[in-house]
Amino acid sequence: MLNEEALLLGEKLSVATVYNALNQFADAGLIRKISLHSERTYFDTDTGDHTHFYIHDEDKIIDIASNDVSVGPLPSPPAGYKVSKVDIVIHLTPITDGN
Repeated sequence: MLNEEALLLGEKLSVATVYNALNQFADAGLIRKISLHSERTYFDTDTGDHTHFYIHDEDKIIDIASNDVSVGPLPSPPAGYKVSKVDIVIHLTPITDGN
């Protein structure tokens, strides 16, 4: 998407350049990397704690306000590890007649 927008503006960027820059921004904490499946990675400019809806048929994510979701106690991690982050993505599919 970013690469396509750059091309529309007359800028010539390779897809690799765009993704390298986005990954560097994510590594620096400037954006958040969201990997939902092996074919798609999203980059979110909201780096604060929040969760997402993922609409599979539209391949789209939507932010959910952090106060709309609560997380109960987490299981204890294995010995030698600590929980560093919890990501929640709620996957959605459309309601159809009979389903």
